[in-house]
Amino acid sequence: MKHHDDGARIVEYGLGLEFRSAGGRLRSLSKDGVNTGASAIGEYFPDHELTLAIVANAQDAAWGPLRQIHALIK
Repeated sequence: MKHHDDGARIVEYGLGLEFRSAGGRLRSLSKDGVNTGASAIGEYFPDHELTLAIVANAQDAAWGPLRQIHALIK
């Protein structure tokens, strides 16, 4: 199911995973979760053969480091 398409990137969901693609290539697939007092994400970047996991002890603390990593991986 397509979540959004900004012309350069497409984000789709399926089976609980988020698939990000750009230029017709899969850029990453991920699964995240949030609960009171915790947040986490696991993400795989096939072009870089990189898998990361961020686990934080605050409800919104995983997203700042994730944005920084995305900026480095472009």
